[in-house]
Amino acid sequence: MKRIACSGILLTLLALGGCASPPPTPLKSLTLSAAPAAATSTKKAALTYVSSNVDGTQVPPLVVSGNVLFSVPSDAIEPYLFNRQDQSDTVEALQANLLRLKVFDAVEFSSAPRLPDLKIMVVFDKTFYEARNQQYTLNVTLHIQAGKQRFRKEYLAQSNPQGSAFRALALGSEQAKAEAARLLLEQLLTDIRAFAADKA
Repeated sequence: MKRIACSGILLTLLALGGCASPPPTPLKSLTLSAAPAAATSTKKAALTYVSSNVDGTQVPPLVVSGNVLFSVPSDAIEPYLFNRQDQSDTVEALQANLLRLKVFDAVEFSSAPRLPDLKIMVVFDKTFYEARNQQYTLNVTLHIQAGKQRFRKEYLAQSNPQGSAFRALALGSEQAKAEAARLLLEQLLTDIRAFAADKA
């Protein structure tokens, strides 16, 4: 009985902790902790993205958002997925961070045939949401072109890689979505920054 009571208290504390947690940062406003370069770059980049498969498990009768439980109709799952608007907002955050970190002097959304110093394409190969444990899985491929040089790399970002029920309660769907986007941005920025500095 004592173990059951302790477990109940622990879950209550986790739920209350979710109440006290700040609201998630909008995806387009995500700012990473990396330090800016010492000098502003003179390079210019064109940035585009491609949206592909958006999928997710069937939302259960009750969905945890923060610590609030509420019913979700089966036809209302789309906002919970890492949808096309979320993908667009994440790429907008990528643009803002590239400028803030002085990786480039200018970053424009463009798919024009004329090439700036670098052309960057982010391809969302697949995004998947598992409602049961607030798991957002982002499969993304990065393409960079600088003259004749090419760079291609695949990435995986997951908001709850261990499938932890405790983490699912602590995050909620909005926080989990932001966490997946942040993890993806960290990986993309590291490689774009290295390519721009060493190969462009």
